[in-house]
Amino acid sequence: MKKITPKNEKKIKQIVLISIAAAIGVIAIGIGVLKTFDKLKQTYERQCIVTDAGEQIEIITGKIVPPRLFINHFGLTNGMNVAHIPFAELRERLIKDTPNLRDIKIIRTNPNIVRIEAFERIPVVRVIGSGPKANANYTADSEGVVFWYPRRDTTLLPIIRETSKTTSSPGAKLTGNTLSALWLLEEAADPTFSVLKIQEVDTTKQDYLFLTLADSSRVKFAWEEMDKKNKTSLTSLRRQLKRLSQAIQSNVAAGTKLWNATDWGVPGRIYANDPTKADN
Repeated sequence: MKKITPKNEKKIKQIVLISIAAAIGVIAIGIGVLKTFDKLKQTYERQCIVTDAGEQIEIITGKIVPPRLFINHFGLTNGMNVAHIPFAELRERLIKDTPNLRDIKIIRTNPNIVRIEAFERIPVVRVIGSGPKANANYTADSEGVVFWYPRRDTTLLPIIRETSKTTSSPGAKLTGNTLSALWLLEEAADPTFSVLKIQEVDTTKQDYLFLTLADSSRVKFAWEEMDKKNKTSLTSLRRQLKRLSQAIQSNVAAGTKLWNATDWGVPGRIYANDPTKADN
C-alpha cells in the first residue's frame, strides 16, 4: 500500500476543496437558472391573463353549437390565465360530450389571444327510430354518427328507419342494417342513379333493405356482403343500383309498385311485381 506523504495529503485536500467549490458553484448556477426561469415564467404567465375577452378570444362555430359553450367549457373569461387551461384535455372531453362536434381546432397566436374553430357534423340522412328513444330531429353524418339537428332544415334528406332494437341515441354510431342503409344512400347519391330518388330506407327486414322511391314504389334491395364496406360489397352495391336504375328507366314495367333487387332467383335479375298490385 502506497504511503500518503504530507505533500500528497495537501494535494488531495486541494482537490477536495476545489471539487466542493465547483459543486457549490454548480448548485449556485442551478439555483440562479431556476430563479431566472421562474421569473421569466411569471412574466410570461402575466402576459397570458385575459384582460379583454371580446378582443382576445375568437370563436368560430357552425349553426348548432353556440359560442358560449366554448367560453364556459374552457373558462375563457376576463381574468383567466390562458397558460393554466388544459386545452388538449378539455378539447377531447367536449368532442366526446357533444355529438354535433366533429372536431375542434385551437390556436394561440399570442400569450393571451386564443382562436377556437369548431367543425360541426353535417347531416346527410334523417334517422327515424322507434320507441321512447325515437326523435324526429335525429340525423346522421357520413361517418354514421347520430346527432340532433332541427327537422326544419333536414326535410329534404332521405330517411333511415330503424327498429326498436336499433334505435340510436345522439353520439352513437349506426350499426348493422342501418349502417348498410347509409352506405346505400351514399352510393345512390351519385348522379348515375338519379332516377331512383330514394326517399326512405326501412331497415326492419333482416335479409334486405326496403326502399321507398319518389314515385311511392318500393324496392326489396340487397347486395353481396352488405354488412361490410369493402371492394367486393361496393362493387356489388353499385351493380345492383345500376341494374335497378336501368330497369326503371326501361319503362318495361310501368306502374310497378314493388321491385325485387335482392339477387334471389336468377342472380343479377331485377323482378317487378304485377303493376296492378302493391305487395308489402
